Parts: sequence; C-alpha cells; structure tokens
Amino acid sequence: MTTSNTNKTLSTIAAHRIEDLFDDFCIYVAKRYGASYDDAILDWNCVGATFRYFGRNIHIQLKVWEHSNGHNNLPDDIIIVSDFVTGSGNAQDETKFRALCHFIFEHGSRHGLAPLQSPYFVVKHLAVETPIVIFTKEVSVPNTLIPCIKFA
Repeated sequence: MTTSNTNKTLSTIAAHRIEDLFDDFCIYVAKRYGASYDDAILDWNCVGATFRYFGRNIHIQLKVWEHSNGHNNLPDDIIIVSDFVTGSGNAQDETKFRALCHFIFEHGSRHGLAPLQSPYFVVKHLAVETPIVIFTKEVSVPNTLIPCIKFA
C-alpha cells in the first residue's frame, strides 16, 4: 500500500505500523472509556492517518504522520495530539491527558514507532495542538507553531 503525495509517499511499513497502533488505540478507548472497539475512526491521508474517538464527555484526535511536509513547521515522523477535550474542565483532564501520552509512548514503541527501533517511520516527535501543555526549552523543537518535543 503506497499513498501518493506531491512531495513524498507513505511507506508500506509505516502504513502497517499505523494500523497496528490504531488497533491498540481501539482497545485503549474501549477499556478506558467503556467504548466499543468499533467506536474509534481511522482516516488515511497522504502523510499518515488520523485516529478519532468521540465518546461521552471525551473527544480525542491523533494525527500519526510519517511526513509533515512542513505543516506548522513541524518535523517529520510525528504524532500530534490535535484534539483532547473532556467537557469536565477539572483536574481529571490532566490525568486523562497524561494517560493518553503514556499510551502513545508505550504503544508507539511496541509497534516500532519509537526512536532507534527501525530505519522506517520512526516517531521522533510529539506535538500538542490543544493548549493543555507547554514544553521546556530543553525538550522542545524550536520554531514550530504548536508545542512539539523531540523524543530522546
């Protein structure tokens, strides 16, 4: 499976790894939010995929990109938390957000998306489009239009 793009193509290896991560994402939302396995949505695009879950008082959207094509000055090989809305507006939101980040780090590495695990589609960055987090200068990627960190 290769999806065309004017600049680059999504590799077959990346597509398989994204599918595997999406399967884990479905299990994650089912266990964490009492959802059905089929409640999460996978939308493919020319640079990777978008994972979506719309549940009771929770909305999660992750962009898993092999190529950013310079969007928002973001680097390639990135997972973007583009939406994380809980509707409660209380301290539990941070706990849920941290759990999602833990899922991304743990399951991303399990499927070969973590740094130094593969010469193909290595997720090297995490960006957050929602204003929940600000990264320190020591870990942030400079000149990006949204907060972004580089994995060690």
